[in-house]
Amino acid sequence: MPFFLAWLIHQLPRSAHRFSSAALCVLIAVLFITPWTLRNYRVFDRFIFIRDNLPLELHEANNNASSGLWTRSEHPGNDPASMRRFQELGEIRFMDEKKEAVRTFVREYPGKFLLFTLQRVWYFWAAPPQATIVAGYDMWVARHMEFLLEAAFAFAGLVLTFRRRNRYGWLLAPFLLIYPLPYYLVNPFPRYKHPIEPVMLILIVYLLWEARTVKLNWKLS
Repeated sequence: MPFFLAWLIHQLPRSAHRFSSAALCVLIAVLFITPWTLRNYRVFDRFIFIRDNLPLELHEANNNASSGLWTRSEHPGNDPASMRRFQELGEIRFMDEKKEAVRTFVREYPGKFLLFTLQRVWYFWAAPPQATIVAGYDMWVARHMEFLLEAAFAFAGLVLTFRRRNRYGWLLAPFLLIYPLPYYLVNPFPRYKHPIEPVMLILIVYLLWEARTVKLNWKLS
């Protein structure tokens, strides 16, 4: 949202109205999230922005028993021992415990955390490992190539917007560069990429449309 507002302010005519419009947008967003934020403070006696489960998600993907992906193995919804611990501590103290576990893991195993993060970057764009059986054949290579080609063409389209000085490049860039950042730290489920796939499609179409001007000379000398 901050990047989109900055783009709009830059594009609007230079007047006081462009800042007032951005301020109105921020005010409306704050008004919508304030009731739930106040509810969280009343229930948990602590400021919690929207949700409090990030420490658990981080821990699930970053621990010694993990391979860098969210496994559900210690999630209260799947593990009875974790559920008992959740009930004993309460929601907030349980999340605090997971937060400290993540900090300890990153501090003691920075190399492993970096490796896990790089793997998740790859999996976000090329899809996590998953058996894809079609007519008895495992099509895992085709699955990864499908995701990877989509990403490659979308990034190529984004690069082309900057090379052609298209003013919409800065508007579309946050979808590919900013939106995925949390999933690089947690879990790159393919469904988490669905919200930005319409923008990826726009960039792919733009790339193919601009490619119409490319002329290939197939004559052999």
